[in-house]
Amino acid sequence: GIIGPWDFRGGVFTTMIKRFLAGKIPAAVPGGFDFVDVRDVAGAALSAVEKGRSGEVYLTSGSYLNVADLFSIIERVSGTYHRRMNLPLWLARTAGEISDLWGRTTGKEVLFTRGSIDILQIDARINSAKAEEELGYKSRPLEETLRDTVNWMLRETAVNPEPAFI
Repeated sequence: GIIGPWDFRGGVFTTMIKRFLAGKIPAAVPGGFDFVDVRDVAGAALSAVEKGRSGEVYLTSGSYLNVADLFSIIERVSGTYHRRMNLPLWLARTAGEISDLWGRTTGKEVLFTRGSIDILQIDARINSAKAEEELGYKSRPLEETLRDTVNWMLRETAVNPEPAFI
């Protein structure tokens, strides 16, 4: 998943982080994803133009993180705390099916679907060794990405996080 600041169009992960900061995501679902900073991906694309070999494909990755750990980092960098449950997989899949039905019935876009739960179960870890070796690619720490993203959201968008619970 590509994440980072300046996503004015509101992609899936930006929307998820906004909703989490606003206290609208009460549960973490099982599974995880390989997250990479959009700035690192853009840098790799420029490096591929300058240094890459014609016809080659370069994969960029950042850090694989499960959803609960992602939420914990967002809490830490934002200074917020949200009480949340960790859903078992069977319940997350059932809730995803209900969410799918809700989206189809109302015509509203939903983030939490049966398909998104299934994707989180793949445990895909991207190997960026070729981009590192040939392009000099290096991903920044995910905590830095999330800190920059959260700070941008708090400055530029209508996110009102709940205060930290002590």
